[in-house]
Amino acid sequence: MNLDGTGEVAITSSSQAHLNGSVSAGLNKVVYQSAKSGNLEIYSSDIDGNGELNLTNFSGPDFKPTISEDGSKIAFLSTRSGSTGLYVMNSDGTGQLLLTTLTDVDDPAISPDGTKIAFSASPNGAPQIYVINSNGTGLANLSNNLTAFDLAPSFSPDGTKLIFTRDDDLYEMTTTGAGLHLVYNFVDFTDHPSYTSDGLSIVFMGNNGLAWDIYKVSTTGTGLVNITNSSRSEFRISSYIGL
Repeated sequence: MNLDGTGEVAITSSSQAHLNGSVSAGLNKVVYQSAKSGNLEIYSSDIDGNGELNLTNFSGPDFKPTISEDGSKIAFLSTRSGSTGLYVMNSDGTGQLLLTTLTDVDDPAISPDGTKIAFSASPNGAPQIYVINSNGTGLANLSNNLTAFDLAPSFSPDGTKLIFTRDDDLYEMTTTGAGLHLVYNFVDFTDHPSYTSDGLSIVFMGNNGLAWDIYKVSTTGTGLVNITNSSRSEFRISSYIGL
């Protein structure tokens, strides 16, 4: 859909659930997970729903894909190694590489140029925000605060900042962990924040106690708008660079 909530179009039409969509302007592609083959796999298709392709085609479950804006890399989770691991692959499905199996690894996000992946993990108790290079080097704990629950990171369009949730509020920091600050204190639950392509606004899932809706707020914490404002729940979003 458009950022103002208009132009909503269904990309997939199978009776199977298609979840955790992520879009790339560089390839004009969307990636998502589906069990339509009988196993949970990562698929890609054109933004209009044509040209669907199974990228992982592996016996173990593969899920939660996220594609870089330039279309070069896809990060995803898989249990193919016996525990949940963070993987990366090229956008055509080649070069699949295990990056880490830190405890409770979740919420992968990939930088616009595909060189870095941010994610949450809980090796020491509370979930923290980590970053790792897409070649498997440079693992670092960025949030490093065991008194808070830090989840669902997302890169800014220029790749220099991360937006994430801390105890259901929106926080921002640089990709080195500097400059941590509160962006917005939401009334209830939040999840999966994402920058708009101009870097000036954040779209995110918000639940005010009735249903999950898609909200937008500026990076200065002003101008909150409920975009979907529906009685049904809308889930994880991915902001398209063309918006």
